[in-house]
Amino acid sequence: MAEQGSREVGSNKAAGGGAVPTWAGKKPPTRMQQFMWSGSKKHVFFGLLAISAVATIPWILLTSGSQHQSHADYMDRAEKARQERLSTSASSSTTVS
Repeated sequence: MAEQGSREVGSNKAAGGGAVPTWAGKKPPTRMQQFMWSGSKKHVFFGLLAISAVATIPWILLTSGSQHQSHADYMDRAEKARQERLSTSASSSTTVS
């Protein structure tokens, strides 16, 4: 009887030595749960590797297109387009009158 107080709930000792798995009374964890919650250095490394791979794929797809222009290039093109619009509107307004 004194031995019962020292038994751990859910351990192999409580079942008399390995007859019942450590999840006694509960549904056994899935492989993914065992992998995710093990805390093993190998599992942590592969988890970080998987997360970084998932984050890298969209980044590669977004940056693989044409090179972005600098802000100065964009402003030069915008100024040129504005000058063309102004010169076109100025010439069309004088012909209408």
